[in-house]
Amino acid sequence: MRAEMSSRRSEIGSAQYAPTRVRRTVLGLTVAAYMITYMDRVVMSAAVPSIQKEFGFSLVTMGLIVSAFRWAYALFQIPGGWLGDWIGPRRAFSAIVLWWSVFTSMTAAAWGAASMAMIRFLFGIGEAGRFRSPLGLYHAGFYLRNADSFKV
Repeated sequence: MRAEMSSRRSEIGSAQYAPTRVRRTVLGLTVAAYMITYMDRVVMSAAVPSIQKEFGFSLVTMGLIVSAFRWAYALFQIPGGWLGDWIGPRRAFSAIVLWWSVFTSMTAAAWGAASMAMIRFLFGIGEAGRFRSPLGLYHAGFYLRNADSFKV
C-alpha cells in the first residue's frame, strides 16, 4: 500500500511539475527585474552631480535624499517578505514592480528636496520586497517537483 501511494505521488508530481518554457520565461523576467532594480539603485548615485547642479542642492541635502531610499529599503525588507507570504509571490511581485515603476517615473516630477526625498523613500519601500517575493515562486515551481528525492 505504501509503495502504491509513493509511486502514485511521484506520477502526479512529475505530471504536475513537468518542465515548461513558462518556468524559464518567469526566471528570465525575474532576473531582468532584478537587473533593472539594481540599475535603479546605481544610476541615482551617478546622477547626483547633475541633480545637485540642476536643483542647487548642497552635498548634505543630496546625502539625505540618497539615504532616504537606503533607509526605506533597509526598513521594509521584512515587511516586503511578509507581503509575499500574505498575498502570494505573484501578486506581491507584480505589486512591487508596479510600485517601483511608478516611483521611478515620479522621481522626475520632484520639485524640491522634500519631494525628492519623499519620492525616493517611497521608491525604497517598493524596491525592498522585490528580492524576497519571487522566491516563493521558485520554491513552488522549480523545486517542489523534486521534493520526494529529499525524503529520508
